[in-house]
Amino acid sequence: VQWLRNDVATFMQETGGSFLRFPGGNNLEGNSVDTRWKWNETIGPQETRPEHQGTWGYTNTDALGFMEYMQWTEDMGLANVLAVWAGHALDGISYAGSALQPYITDMLNELEFLLGSTSTTYGVLRSKYGRFEPYTVTMIEVGNEDNLSNGCSTYASRSTDIYNPIHGVYPGMTVIASTTDLRRPIYEFDNKPRNKPIFVGKYGSTTGNDGSQTYWTCLQGSCAEAVYMIGLERNSDIVKNGLLRAAASISQSGAPTSSVWTPTQVPSPAPVATMSSRCSRKNRGSTIRPVTSDSAYRPVYWVASNTDDAHYYVKMANYGTARKSVTIMLPDASVSSASLQMLGGGAMQSNFPLKVTITTQTSSVSVGASGGYTVSLPSYAVVVLILGP
Repeated sequence: VQWLRNDVATFMQETGGSFLRFPGGNNLEGNSVDTRWKWNETIGPQETRPEHQGTWGYTNTDALGFMEYMQWTEDMGLANVLAVWAGHALDGISYAGSALQPYITDMLNELEFLLGSTSTTYGVLRSKYGRFEPYTVTMIEVGNEDNLSNGCSTYASRSTDIYNPIHGVYPGMTVIASTTDLRRPIYEFDNKPRNKPIFVGKYGSTTGNDGSQTYWTCLQGSCAEAVYMIGLERNSDIVKNGLLRAAASISQSGAPTSSVWTPTQVPSPAPVATMSSRCSRKNRGSTIRPVTSDSAYRPVYWVASNTDDAHYYVKMANYGTARKSVTIMLPDASVSSASLQMLGGGAMQSNFPLKVTITTQTSSVSVGASGGYTVSLPSYAVVVLILGP
């Protein structure tokens, strides 16, 4: 991948994601209107970009700019989720109505830079920097977490004023509205209207049972995240995307420098949360299967799916202190191979730089006398049973 450090690019590729949301959340908003992310100041020769004050206490060089993001997604085969500024900064200043119009014009210029032909003003500018063909963008997110700085009162009108011109020029574009934090259990999406797609922009276990900030993900926290991911997948008819954190502030010694961004997916070695989410993402079916069970849906949680070529995936998480034995039967499936991926260990066990103690273990599974596959789940274990034709 161009423009990314090789170790970071390799790690990101191995996570198995399917989309990139950029240029970030608070980075997009800016601490003030003037320090928001400005797309046209992140293009052109890197040495001439003016930089801007970031929202996390340091200056952004913007060497990783607009076109570098696009190249990144193309190199990794990721879908783009482009976030556009919605007239609100973290200091609480909002521009609505006529005051927002110049920024809407700037946003349309931004989209023309990406999507316009070389007969357009900004398509010509893009070609000047070496890209003649338009990029592919199908999803746009309007703003980010306006609830953090009193932006909700004007968000509806601002997002409508942004949506209308986008849809007018690009009628096939999916436009995503931003909302407040959701702090609910696995059942959160079970009873949502099925005609309103949902994008989960960020989720994660960030505190311990005592309320203390988590710096390095423990197995129990990762299991909690796996339970939430199971909830997302069970409702994948409406939940179209889900993102487990993004980045972290890490010192050269490997220690986190800010608890706000921890735990996270990115520090090396891979934290437990990354292993859990990677295992889930890399074993995805295209159809969610109904499951009949003689046991309560707790403390073991599950979701089952299959692919068009008859591979089956059964994901389970045991969010409890006792070992559980589960037998899975697929009465109508033809199975010739079965394997199990398991993430397990002590509830409070974590991975640290130079000390990796939890890894994903893969083993074969044999069919039992009952005709099913019996799996033993230790406490707080996350497992995927993979069955192939």
